[in-house]
Amino acid sequence: MLYLIRHAESKFNVVAKNMEQKYGAGYLDAEEYTLEKFDRKYLDVEITEEGEGQCLLAREKMREIEVDVVLVSPMRRALHTCAIVFEGHPSKAEIIVEPCFREIMESSNDIGSKIHESM
Repeated sequence: MLYLIRHAESKFNVVAKNMEQKYGAGYLDAEEYTLEKFDRKYLDVEITEEGEGQCLLAREKMREIEVDVVLVSPMRRALHTCAIVFEGHPSKAEIIVEPCFREIMESSNDIGSKIHESM
């Protein structure tokens, strides 16, 4: 069985959510959103407190599932999500950071850090 888990809410997800509330469905074309999405402060952004809560809920659900291997992106938000979700997991699954699991490079949020800086 294969399970896919998306990273928890990131600080950039909050920006996008706020822009959508402000501009509606056309927020992707808003100049303000374009300026935000290319801001360096969102380089390899972390998850939020809300995101950490999402991870804790996912951890409880995943505890009941036997896991052999976890493949995770080197993006900070994915690594942090993985660390929380699989902390103390009964399967003690092997966790493999896969550098090919990257973003599609549409914003500064999609640019990762050096792997040793992401942990």
